[in-house]
Amino acid sequence: MTVTGFLPKELLQKWYAIADIGVIPSCYEQCSYTGIEMMMNGIPIITTDGYGLSDMFKSGENASVVKLNGRKRPKNIAEDLANAIVSLLDSEELCEYLGKKAYEAYKNRYQLKYMRMGYVNLINEL
Repeated sequence: MTVTGFLPKELLQKWYAIADIGVIPSCYEQCSYTGIEMMMNGIPIITTDGYGLSDMFKSGENASVVKLNGRKRPKNIAEDLANAIVSLLDSEELCEYLGKKAYEAYKNRYQLKYMRMGYVNLINEL
């Protein structure tokens, strides 16, 4: 694992280009910008079913999802994430499938035009 802090867009794209998988081990995120960036780059994703993330990612559809079972500090989360990482890296087909589906989710839900439309609809409902 490498923690980089803020990266310029050009350098960030290079990191995403060499990534085999993306891992989002959060218990709560309203809307994960990192998750959207991973989807935008077609990276197969492992995440949890934490609040917010469960709205973005569906197990077997566009990510591999580890269950928290509603707990903020699940006992075996590190082990469950490690097992999910190994399972995903052991299957080139699954990596390709989830990466493709993650990109499709980005195209169909998170492109700027859809986000803009969602905000306009939200404001109009007020």
